Amino acid sequence: MAAKAGVDLNKLYDVVSVGGVNCGIFQMMATKTLKEGDVTGFKFGISNARKDLRYYTHLAEMLPVSSFMGEAAHQSFVQAVNLGFGDKLIASLFEAQEKSNDVKIIPR
Repeated sequence: MAAKAGVDLNKLYDVVSVGGVNCGIFQMMATKTLKEGDVTGFKFGISNARKDLRYYTHLAEMLPVSSFMGEAAHQSFVQAVNLGFGDKLIASLFEAQEKSNDVKIIPR
C-alpha cells in the first residue's frame, strides 16, 4: 500500500526500524529486500509457510477461537502460491504484492 501511495519505502523502513514493530524477522526480510532487491534474506519457503499457517488456522477453527490475523497471513501465502511464488522464499511475498497490485516495491 505504501508503494502504491507513493511513500518512500526507504523512509518507511527507517520508521519501522526504530518503532515497536521492529523485530528480527522484519530485519531479515526487509533489510536486503527493500534496500538491495535481494529476496533471499529469510530462508523459509512460501509453500512451507502456507502449510504451517494452515495447521494453525485449522486448529483455531477446531477450538473454536477467532484468528483474524492468522487467517489473513495464511491467505497472503495462498495468494503468493497461486501467483507462482510457492517455491520462492518468504521475502518474495514482496514480489507477489507487486504482481497483485501492479506496483514496484523491490529495487531492481
